[in-house]
This record gives sequence, C-alpha cells and structure tokens, in this order.
Amino acid sequence: MHPEQEDVIRQARLFLEEIYAHYAEPVPQAEVQLELEKLRERVAVQPLRRLRAFTWVRWAAVLLILAGLGWWSWPEKPATPEPASLHWALKTNSGKEPVTVLLPDGSMVTLEKNSRLWYPVQFPKDKRAVQLYGDAFFDITKTRIIRSSCTRLN
Repeated sequence: MHPEQEDVIRQARLFLEEIYAHYAEPVPQAEVQLELEKLRERVAVQPLRRLRAFTWVRWAAVLLILAGLGWWSWPEKPATPEPASLHWALKTNSGKEPVTVLLPDGSMVTLEKNSRLWYPVQFPKDKRAVQLYGDAFFDITKTRIIRSSCTRLN
C-alpha cells in the first residue's frame, strides 16, 4: 500500500516479534514480587512529620485564645464617673417619655428613654464636657468658652 514506508513496517514487525519471543514463557513469581516491591518503594508516600502537620492547628488555637481574651477583657459598659467624687451630677431617664435636663451653663439636654447623662455641677471656664450613655438632643447655650465636647458612651 505504502511502498515508501516499507522499511518502517519491517522494523516494527521485527520489534514485535522480539517482544513476543521474550514474553512467550511465563514470568517466575519471584521476579513478579521483586518488581512489585521496587514499584512500592518508588511510590511510597513519606508520612508527614507530626510537628508540621499540626502547626496550623496550634496557630489557630493561639489566635482563638487571644481573640477570646480580647473579647472577654473588652469592657461591656464604659467606665462611668462617680458623680459625688468628681462633683458630677447624674440624670437618668428610665421612663418611656423624653426628659429635659437644664445644665449649669443654661444649655438644655433632652434625654431619650433608657439614657443617662453625667455633667459637672459647675463647668470649668475653659470647657464644657458631658458624658452620655444612650440618646439625647442638645440645645447648647452660646457662651465664650474655649471648647465643648460630649462623650457618647454606648
């Protein structure tokens, strides 16, 4: 059919005849076992070292512990001033309706329900600062002061 490939076909035929001649007789069981053992050694998986296998677990545990300690130590409610020792007044609205508070400088604060307001009995000359836990509306009186601030505690 293909006279130009006659040489290639002849070489392939010789190759196949040699293979058939070589494997014509059965292979001894010992030789099969030896070849299987060589194959097992080549494909054997080395076990992971225990230290490396659990390194990520250790780091995850450390991070989890640190996160838990951080959450546990985070203050649930901010520290509140002691009204008597710091000369501050405390006004709490535990009712359902807003409550109006008049501050010493004439400013008015409307506290919403479940809100608390700490304010100095007398404001210093250079600042007006109050602390609020909850919600409130401020109507600030204009005076000549250096600064005023409100710290929201929730």
